[in-house]
Amino acid sequence: STMDLLPTFARLAGTSAPTDRTIDGNDIWPLLSSQLGARSAYEAFYYYNRNQIQAVRSGHWKLHLLGDQGRPALYHLNNDISETTNLIDQHPKIAERLTKYIEAARADLGDGTEHLGSNVRPVAYYRNPKQLIPNPSGQPVGQGDLTMDPAMWEKRRPVE
Repeated sequence: STMDLLPTFARLAGTSAPTDRTIDGNDIWPLLSSQLGARSAYEAFYYYNRNQIQAVRSGHWKLHLLGDQGRPALYHLNNDISETTNLIDQHPKIAERLTKYIEAARADLGDGTEHLGSNVRPVAYYRNPKQLIPNPSGQPVGQGDLTMDPAMWEKRRPVE
């Protein structure tokens, strides 16, 4: 997912992701470049709808919390890609293992308003935001007018 881009791009640039904070992603270059023996760094993959966890997948198993008419459902994705046959009663140990992944995700990232995760970061707010790219006049950040009048824009617009 997109959380893997920072560590992957950092590697490709010959450096590493920051170590002074939690980075949720992993370097997935071996997978993207089809290296022999490449495997996902994730034991589980979580499905959220907004801020509420809905399901977890591990290997070829997927557990939906409300998948079968409002009750948990377990699917074997290699045999049932359409998720039509609930196998939760036949495989309680697998359902229990996947439920533990969900509990760990709730403790870490939260789940709606009922489960506030210990690693949920607040939305950032900067008192004095600074541009990270040059302003429209091409001058360095912090110099010149940050707005551009329409006449100037017309001069810079590429010819079609």
